[in-house]
Amino acid sequence: MIRRIEGMGAILFLFLTFTPASAQVRGVTKDRIIAGAWVAMSGALAYPAVSESTGHKTYYDFANDQGGVYGRKIEYIAYNDDYSPPKSVAVAKKLVEKDRVFYFAEPFGTPNTLAALPVAKEYNVPIINPSASPTLLKGNNLVFLCKLNYYDHMRLMVDYLVRDKKLKRIALFGAKGEIGEITREGAVDRLKKYGLQLAAYDDASPDDLDVTAQFNKFRSLKADAVMISANPKPASLMLQEMKKQDWQPITFLYGALSDQVPKMAKEAAVGVFLLHWIPTVDGTMPGVQEHKKIMEKYAPKSEVNEYSLMGYVSARVAVEILKRAGGDLTVEKFIKAAETLNDFDTGTGIKITFTPTDHSGSKWGAISIVKGSGDADWKTLKLEKATGWIEIKD
Repeated sequence: MIRRIEGMGAILFLFLTFTPASAQVRGVTKDRIIAGAWVAMSGALAYPAVSESTGHKTYYDFANDQGGVYGRKIEYIAYNDDYSPPKSVAVAKKLVEKDRVFYFAEPFGTPNTLAALPVAKEYNVPIINPSASPTLLKGNNLVFLCKLNYYDHMRLMVDYLVRDKKLKRIALFGAKGEIGEITREGAVDRLKKYGLQLAAYDDASPDDLDVTAQFNKFRSLKADAVMISANPKPASLMLQEMKKQDWQPITFLYGALSDQVPKMAKEAAVGVFLLHWIPTVDGTMPGVQEHKKIMEKYAPKSEVNEYSLMGYVSARVAVEILKRAGGDLTVEKFIKAAETLNDFDTGTGIKITFTPTDHSGSKWGAISIVKGSGDADWKTLKLEKATGWIEIKD
């Protein structure tokens, strides 16, 4: 009898040992892969945050209708964090401990993701395409960016202004906090390449309603160009103040502003240069067209814009990684699979590359200029191509 029990115990041990790893992995079941995010669903940044989240989710809906990944449907859960880092941490814990997510998908906000990063590290949760802060990549193999990071935004913008436009006195209007610090560092470092210094720097909070002090500072220093990486509201106010005061240096918006700010600034946006980290949605590329069809089917009341297209791109990348990771899914296999992407074509002109030493994903950007009459509103403004897609080089 004792021998019989020992034998059954051995059989049970072998069964547990060789049970597929995915059966023991948080967020992975026989028929589901669970992903989640913190999203600013209210406040000044709700427009870009909700748009990205919608674009991300609808691609999962599309993929699920195609059979999912190895028979598993992707379940996407998003909670409002009001763009508050402490709330982001609480949401991250809830997603892991209650909802049992396998990965964080398109979480919004640089300070928010930095605050929640310790949760990801503690529970070994990959993060797909958070806001594009290169700080998130430092010493962390869990984060994968699918868009040009903020530091590289400034490198590309400085190259264009100095090398192509032959300008020397360049100012930067940034955002208070992490994004402002990163973009300032990127601008300063790239200007050194040309033997130049940043002519001036100032910043603003997302809800600031008065930027006259920053405007006066830049104008008094006679800047040739003003790069803007502030939040959308103060960025649009800066453009409006420039028009009101009839001071028109070359003005350049970094990628996160290229869709929203021209609509907010209206005629004050005419003549402004835009950096695109994702194509405009009036393009003919297959990924852009597919995204429009997906949005029309799964979110017909939502706006199709560059933010929703960014969500589409990152969800498409996430699904590709899941496919490459195989049916026996683990975090380790997910990371290794991601690091096999080499010029992965998203159908939008953006190609994604991850390596074991570099998870920055995209090194590509393009530049356009806003055209229109002096009394144009945003609906009549047109974008004119200034450059094709440019790869950032050291």
